[in-house]
Amino acid sequence: MTFAAMEQEKLKIADTMRLHLSACKSSGLTVEQYCRQNQLKPSYYYYWRKKLQPRESGRFISIAAPSGTPVVSIVFTTGHRICFEAMPPVDYLKQLMS
Repeated sequence: MTFAAMEQEKLKIADTMRLHLSACKSSGLTVEQYCRQNQLKPSYYYYWRKKLQPRESGRFISIAAPSGTPVVSIVFTTGHRICFEAMPPVDYLKQLMS
């Protein structure tokens, strides 16, 4: 399977799980009851709920970007990425990350 095909499959699964998360929430059932009725493992349900829920903490703020240095990308373990057209000063990055 190609990388593109694997990514498409992940997107399909994520879309399916978004539907399950919404349906479970509006069903009035417990997660365990919903999962039993829909042949889902509760651990799988909770995994996708955590993966797909919006993150409240760690929001980025807009600050003036420095200029005049090489291109850089910062990739977090969460998959989020920050790209700069020029390498910002270390103090700027510290401010961004705090």
